[in-house]
Amino acid sequence: AVNNGIINVYTTDGATPAVETYATLKFIGSSNNSFTGTGSTDLKELQVVKGSGNVTTSSPVLDINLSNLTVKDANTNGFIQTSNLAGIVKFSGTATISNPLFLIAAYSIPSTAGIWLNNANFTVSGQAGDATLNGMLKITAGTYNVGATLAQRLTIASGAKFFLEGGAFNTTGSFYNTSYTASTFNLSGGTLTCATVGNSLGAGAFEFGVGSAPASFIISGGSVVIQNASTNAAPIDCRFPDNSYLSNVNITGGTLQFGNAYTSATAQTFNVSGILPNLVVDNTTANHNVRLYADATMLFDYSNTGSGIFDLNGKILNLKKSFNASLKADASSSRLVFNGTTSQILSGTITNNQISNITIDNASGATIPTVQINNGLILTNGLLTAPALSFGTGTTGTFALSKARGSISVTPTFNFTGMTVNYTYNDTIPQTTGTGIPTEISGTLTINNKRGVTLGNPLKAANVTLTSGFLHTSNTNLLTVTNTSSTAISGATSTRFIAGPLALTLPTTSSSSTFNFPIGNAEGINAGDTVYTPFAIVAPTTGAVSPVIKVAVTNGPMGTYTGTAGTYVESVRTDRRWEVTKLSGDFTTSQISITDTSIVSTPDYKIICTSDLINGTFNGVLGTLSAPKLTSSTAIPLANFYAIGKKVPMSYVSSTATQTVTTTVAKGATNQLLIG
Repeated sequence: AVNNGIINVYTTDGATPAVETYATLKFIGSSNNSFTGTGSTDLKELQVVKGSGNVTTSSPVLDINLSNLTVKDANTNGFIQTSNLAGIVKFSGTATISNPLFLIAAYSIPSTAGIWLNNANFTVSGQAGDATLNGMLKITAGTYNVGATLAQRLTIASGAKFFLEGGAFNTTGSFYNTSYTASTFNLSGGTLTCATVGNSLGAGAFEFGVGSAPASFIISGGSVVIQNASTNAAPIDCRFPDNSYLSNVNITGGTLQFGNAYTSATAQTFNVSGILPNLVVDNTTANHNVRLYADATMLFDYSNTGSGIFDLNGKILNLKKSFNASLKADASSSRLVFNGTTSQILSGTITNNQISNITIDNASGATIPTVQINNGLILTNGLLTAPALSFGTGTTGTFALSKARGSISVTPTFNFTGMTVNYTYNDTIPQTTGTGIPTEISGTLTINNKRGVTLGNPLKAANVTLTSGFLHTSNTNLLTVTNTSSTAISGATSTRFIAGPLALTLPTTSSSSTFNFPIGNAEGINAGDTVYTPFAIVAPTTGAVSPVIKVAVTNGPMGTYTGTAGTYVESVRTDRRWEVTKLSGDFTTSQISITDTSIVSTPDYKIICTSDLINGTFNGVLGTLSAPKLTSSTAIPLANFYAIGKKVPMSYVSSTATQTVTTTVAKGATNQLLIG
């Protein structure tokens, strides 16, 4: 054993032939050592036990810099004993050396130890077995090989550390992390090549994969090359960390390359996922293909001018830069996401000119070729430019559009026959619907914008969900709800309602339900008169054709309207009118319900009044009061205009005459006016 020293022992017994005796050379201690010399050094076994605990980049180093290093049984066996290996063994200098390192072929670098290759002329020969890295492997210069036959691999264990700063690392099979966690991978230079012979391991085995949740994954330079695609039943050639672990990933450069000059001349398909550096397909031997086996993010420009395709395979591809290749997009599930910070361009062809979903979240915008978007479009931010766009398949399924601050450059063709179509508007600044919405949607219109949405064109929607803010409509740009259910509109409150006229479609059969028109006046979220004054049709009697009823409420200061007090009415409020119009269909009678908070503040005004003219004669309708709601007691035909009025006071006349008519005039209500 040598503590901070050097020893080289070699003897023979003098017999013929000579029997050679080699000693074990062992370095111990906790300080850095060097093993140097200009003569010939022939090793049989080297033991290094320096330091304690898990290896780090600052662990004690044995720096071996020999001018002429040979190994007993050269090119057959290695010389490092791993059973008690601790500290870092570094190979420096310029001597030309080619030899295995370890005494056994299926070796494991323990968690207490590290190997550092720093000699451009040193080639670590591959051994006929799998290797496991529990500690540290660092390559600054030279060539490090793992494996000698098909599918042999370097397994990266939890807590292992791999650094490639220069030189080359090659494995006949795969380089991957079995535990998927807590490993460190740092590529700043050099070339890491996997599958130089090939990978035929079981389904799901990677050729390059450091796991979904590494402790640290850094690529600033260098290359990862997959020489041959996996041949197993469920091939995964390259698995990089995914977006769930962005805090542990730092990719600022480097290259992922599929294929090289030694790849089979048959076109291959390479499967990949995760956050990717520069992606290159080497078509030297054939035009190779790329396929996503899970979602991926491409951080840099990608271009493949060969005839190979990039297959989304029903997954999500996040693009940070531009993309130029033949794209195969599954028509029912693939998604492209443009979320860069500079203008992006998608060029090349798209299979059948169809894709399931597109998202744009780039203030600088993105340009794409003509395409049919089958199932969904998310417009988060930026302009999506295309020569032409079409939405939907025209058969079955669902199409959903969600719009924030994104937009499209053209009016699309709508192929929505047979589909359920949903549109959502969600932002924090005022929005106006534009050319991206058709005249009718069969699903749900969702309003989720506290600053409000303005309808830019007439719209029919089966259902409406009010999550936040107002939907502003007008007689020109009218919202018509086509679902005849009384629950077709949901979520309405005093802070989210239809600010303008609204049309509802009622069922063809008489109903006991209440059909609410959640309407009001909203001049603005921060200013103006905001009043929620819903109107309801209760238990309507209808006919063979579904009636479409439009209701609008208008407001103003007192004196805006006039009107003459009619039956049961002493006076009519002059600040508000509900206008009701039957647009089509069969309608006979219904009860009416009006909600108005002014009923609470001015309790004398608590009778529903009807008139055919906005400033005409208003007659009272007997009913019940549950402040702030008034509901008529009996079914009546629809009037053109409704208002809130003050009932005439009760008048009492003394008489001893016997009444000859005893029929009840009205019952079930308080403070009634008796006539006769």
